[in-house]
Amino acid sequence: MVQMLLSFKKQGVRLVEGSFSDHRSLVDAVKQVDVVICTISGVLYRSHNILLQLKLIGAIIEAGNIKVLYIKPFTNKCLNFQIYQTLLKYF
Repeated sequence: MVQMLLSFKKQGVRLVEGSFSDHRSLVDAVKQVDVVICTISGVLYRSHNILLQLKLIGAIIEAGNIKVLYIKPFTNKCLNFQIYQTLLKYF
């Protein structure tokens, strides 16, 4: 995992840190980027990971600057975040 993160950095990817236990740190991290890649598995409906994803989505909505969200359980393609927000209203 560390090697993969280092290879991303070498390619110019900016990695930022936030904490799921601290909403403000998530919002602050999200404000620093245009794209969010969430690889937390949330396949199981009652999984704790779904709650983490919702925290991240809440931070993304509050930050208001994300152009693309890649979230593993819902799609294997990148979505325009405005489209994703619209989809969330129906669930």
